[in-house]
Amino acid sequence: MRGIALSFKRYFYIPVIALIVLYGCQPSALRDVVEPHPVTEEGMIASALYAAERVGSDEVESNVLRRIALLKLDQNQTDEAVDYAMQIPLQNEKDRTIADVAMLLTERGERERARSLANRIQSDFHKSRALAGIAVGYERAADYRRGRDLAEEIPDPNFQARAVAGIAVIYYEEGYDDLASRLFNQALQSARREQSITHHIETLLYISQKYSEAGQRQRSREVFSNVIELSGQIGNDQHHVNVWDAILHTYPHAGQNESIIEQAVSVARAMGDNAAYYRDELISRAAIAYANVSSYDRMFDVIEEITDIPLRVVTMAHSSTVAEDNGDHEKADGLLVDAIALSEQISGEVFKQRALLDIGIYAANIFRFDKVDAVMEMLNAPRSVAEVALHAAHKAMEQDNPDAFARFAKQSVEALDAIGDPIEQAEMLVSLAELYDRSGFTPDEDTTLIVSKILHTVD
Repeated sequence: MRGIALSFKRYFYIPVIALIVLYGCQPSALRDVVEPHPVTEEGMIASALYAAERVGSDEVESNVLRRIALLKLDQNQTDEAVDYAMQIPLQNEKDRTIADVAMLLTERGERERARSLANRIQSDFHKSRALAGIAVGYERAADYRRGRDLAEEIPDPNFQARAVAGIAVIYYEEGYDDLASRLFNQALQSARREQSITHHIETLLYISQKYSEAGQRQRSREVFSNVIELSGQIGNDQHHVNVWDAILHTYPHAGQNESIIEQAVSVARAMGDNAAYYRDELISRAAIAYANVSSYDRMFDVIEEITDIPLRVVTMAHSSTVAEDNGDHEKADGLLVDAIALSEQISGEVFKQRALLDIGIYAANIFRFDKVDAVMEMLNAPRSVAEVALHAAHKAMEQDNPDAFARFAKQSVEALDAIGDPIEQAEMLVSLAELYDRSGFTPDEDTTLIVSKILHTVD
C-alpha cells in the first residue's frame, strides 16, 4: 500500500500545490472565520479522536478508537494498536478489538504476545475466538500438543470445536490420519454441547469445510447433509436466513452442486407473506449465489421474486461485484445500470437514498467510477455523499488512479463540511483520517480548515 501511495505522490503533489497557491491568492470566507485548531497540527487521527471524545457518546468514541486501533494494526504499529484498543470505553468493543489484534499477531508469528492479550479479554465469546486462532497457530508452527492443550481451555464449545477441527486439518496434511480423525470426532462432540441450534449448525458447516480442506470429501458431505436436516428444526425466521446464508457460502466446499441454491429458494417461498421480509432476504442471498456460479438467468428469475424494491436494487448491485469477480465485465456493467434505473421506482426517499448509497459502494468496489459519479449526483444527504466519495477514494488508491483519488477526496471533504450533526462528523472524520493515513498524503489547507471548523464547533 505504501508503494501505491508513493506512486500517487508523483502525480498528486503538483495539483495540490497549485490549489494551495490559488487558495492563498483569493479571499475565502472560511479563512476569514476559522483559525486553525491546535489539534489539527497533531494530524487527522488526533482530530478524529478529539471530535469523538467531545461528542459525549461512549458508542461513538468506542467506534472511532476501534477503527484507529485496526488502522495502526494494519500498518504494523502493534504497540499503538494495543494502546488505542485499551482506551475503548465499551467493554464488548474493547474485547472485540483486542481479539482482532491477538489473532493478527498470531498470523505474524507473535503467539506468546497474542496469548497474553487474549487473557485480558473479559468476554468468553471474544476470548474463545482469539484462543481458537492462537491454538491453531501453535500447531501450524509445529509447537505440537501446546495447541491442543490450549484448545481444551476454550470456554465456548463452538470455538473449541473450530480450533480442534483446524488442528485436525494440519495432522491430515502431515499424514497422521488416525490422530486427525480422532480430533475431528472431538470437534463434533464439542459442537454438540452448544444449546443453540443455529450456532450448532454454523459450527457444523465450519467442520464440513475443514473436512473438505483435509481431503475428506465423504465426511464433509455427511456433515453437510446433517446440517440440511437440522435446518428444518429452526423456528426463528431470522435464524433461518442466517443459516441458509452460511449454507450458500459453504456448499461448494462440501462437494454439493447448485441444487442447494434451489433448495434455499424453496425454503424462502415456504415462508409465505407473513414473513415477507425474511423471504425476500433469503431470495436475495440465493440470487447472489446464482451469480457466484454465473447462472445469470436463474439469478434474474429469483430477483424478480423479491417484492421489496430497495432490496431488489441492492441485490442487483451486489451481484454486479460477483459478476466482475467472475470476469463477466459486461454483465457487471449491465447490473449496475439496471440497479440505478430501478432505484427510481423506490417509493420513499429514505429507502431510495439508502439503496443509492449501497449502489455507490458496490460500484466503487469494482472501479466503475462513472457509475459512482452518477449515484453521487442522485444522493441528497451530505453523510451519504461523504461515505461514497471516501470509499471511492480508497478504491482509486488501490487502482493507482491519482485523478480519481484527488476528485473523490475533494468531494468527501466538501460533503464533510456540509454535515451538521457532530456525531456524524466525528464518524466521518475518522474515515477521512483513514484515507489520508493509508494514502500517505498530507491534507491540503482547505481540508485542514474544514477540520478546524468542525473541531471548533465541538469544543
